[in-house]
Amino acid sequence: MLGCCSAAESYGLPVPQQAGLHVALEPNSSRLRSSTNASRHVPAGAEPGVHLHWRDRRVGHQRFRVGLVDALQQMVLCVGEEWSVAAIDAARMKTPGSEGHLDDAFYRMLVRFCAGASGDIAGLSVRGAESPLESIVRLRLQRMGLEPVIQLPIGKYRADIVIGDRLVIECDGTQHATAEQFVRDRDRDALFAARGYRVLRFTYAQVMQSWDSLVVPAILAALHGSGDLHGSGGFLHGSGRNRDFS
Repeated sequence: MLGCCSAAESYGLPVPQQAGLHVALEPNSSRLRSSTNASRHVPAGAEPGVHLHWRDRRVGHQRFRVGLVDALQQMVLCVGEEWSVAAIDAARMKTPGSEGHLDDAFYRMLVRFCAGASGDIAGLSVRGAESPLESIVRLRLQRMGLEPVIQLPIGKYRADIVIGDRLVIECDGTQHATAEQFVRDRDRDALFAARGYRVLRFTYAQVMQSWDSLVVPAILAALHGSGDLHGSGGFLHGSGRNRDFS
């Protein structure tokens, strides 16, 4: 049965690249079969790229995958904060009633299930993030002590992330590769600039591969230049965890 990242991906949720195959097993499972040859038994952990999850199931499951809450809980315990929160954010943004949608009641259930062993990772989710990259950038900015605001309306658009009074961070995922989206992005940048905002636009590769060497210096330099770094809008007040149970 698919579990963790494999189940989450089947629900249409974002998962890390090259996450491998994640299989959910009954707590008493012992005689394991090969993922490529059902007639061959293999010891646990013997197959590269195959991740096994022995977990009691919390919610109902389908024949080939665990339930959504169980898949997300397994991600919290397996892949850590960033991709788990990105998947939870995405599930909460899906159309109610659609496959992979996590409603408020099941979100609160997930937070309870994840409390303790995984800290408060599930509670870091906020409603409104429109891409996994946006969720990851938000979490990293919060760890820096900043207070990012997501999807802030500016004119006819919504800025991905705003820090302080005048800094816009745009997160360009794979959907920004088309010529049409390129033109739309330039239109967004021009409108934001006309409203007095400075815009920093980062690609997926820049965020995931050059965060410390490129992204952080650019953001800090922009904040220093605008005076927001030490202003009331620049630093996070309280614990730094933007909990959203609404």
